[in-house]
Amino acid sequence: MRATVDSQGRITIPDELRKQAGIEPGMEVELRWCGDHFEATPSGAYRLERRGPFLVAVLEEPSPTVSAEEVNEIIEELRLHPFGPAGE
Repeated sequence: MRATVDSQGRITIPDELRKQAGIEPGMEVELRWCGDHFEATPSGAYRLERRGPFLVAVLEEPSPTVSAEEVNEIIEELRLHPFGPAGE
């Protein structure tokens, strides 16, 4: 999917991608540069909590549960199309 950057550096995320990512108007999004591409993920309120020797990020609000079947479907899709669907 393509998007255009406007003169103020803004990108409009297409509706289909917003729905898939659960991004709603007014929601904060984390952006990061990953060497050759950007990643945008919905920002969640979290706190850091020590668990034994580890510092763990814990979401303040519950996040949606992803079933093992959904995880396996995503893994299979990434195996078949590691760079996204053809033509996009």
